[in-house]
Formats: sequence, C-alpha cells, structure tokens
Amino acid sequence: METPLTDAIDRGDLELAARLLRSGEDPNQPNGFGESPLMVAAMSRSTSALELLAAHGAEVNRSYKDGWTALHAAVDHSIDSTIQKGGTPGEEPTEAVLWLLKHGADLGKKTDQGETALDFAESYNSSTMVTILRRPQPGYARDA
Repeated sequence: METPLTDAIDRGDLELAARLLRSGEDPNQPNGFGESPLMVAAMSRSTSALELLAAHGAEVNRSYKDGWTALHAAVDHSIDSTIQKGGTPGEEPTEAVLWLLKHGADLGKKTDQGETALDFAESYNSSTMVTILRRPQPGYARDA
C-alpha cells in the first residue's frame, strides 16, 4: 500500500526519492495507509528526507487520514517507538519534531478527534515533547 515515493523514503533511499520527485511524483500524495511522504520521513526521523520533500513542495501543515499532520505523526511515532523499544516517555528522539516546528508546523492543528500534537505528548506523559511543544519559539506557527 506504499507509493513508490513513500516506499523509497521509508527504506531511506533518498537518491530514488529525489529521482521520483524530479520526475513529477507528488510530494503530498498519501500512501494507502493515509500517510504522506512527509509523515513517513518524520516517523523515520530523517531530516534529510524532510528537507528533500520540502524542497519539492511538501506541505508541512496538510492534514491527511483522520486529520493527522506530519507533526502529529512525528510526535506519536517518536514516543510510541521509544516505548516499544523499552524506553520511557521523555527519552524519545526529537529531531523530526524540531525540524517540523522550525519549518512552520502548526501546533494548533487538530485531528478529527480534536487532538493536537501536544495532546498526544501529554497523554504519553512525555516531558521532553511537552516541553518542546509548549515552548514558544520565533517562527513556529501557533494557534492561540
């Protein structure tokens, strides 16, 4: 159910991803799971893939399946994968989340269930993500 682009991003094959984008592949086309290429890059914590996609027009705040954005996916996956590997909330990697925030991710965007990325972090009790998502920074989009 992957698209050629989301598959390349997921496998870390940025050369193929770049060729696909240059040949006209849509950087916002979701795969069969409702995940955009930007979401896949964020979940794999590849800031190089995030940069590549942004350079080809990927929309940071576009909503996909269930109203999720790349920021929702990055926060949820970072915390959940840390827990699945035996870690605890607060120890998760933050590079994709920080990249998305630096590139205008809207902290106020809500899923179809009315949840923000901060709500996800708070539900997991992730002190690291909560701190990042509450910290007002110049250039970060914030609703409210």
